[in-house]
Amino acid sequence: MRRYHSNMYLAEYQFLALNHENNKDNIKGGIRYLEAKQALLLAYSQAICFFQTGENLSTISVA
Repeated sequence: MRRYHSNMYLAEYQFLALNHENNKDNIKGGIRYLEAKQALLLAYSQAICFFQTGENLSTISVA
């Protein structure tokens, strides 16, 4: 469970740092911004899945 918390905090910190730079106008900054946003959403998804089911996101299959 600590791993999910640390992943969420790290992803959130990186996302907020890039958002604060307001570097979305150039392409490289925009790509870094989207990658950080994707990492943040993945970390939240993993944590929500773990807290609701007690299983890792990678072990759940979608029918």
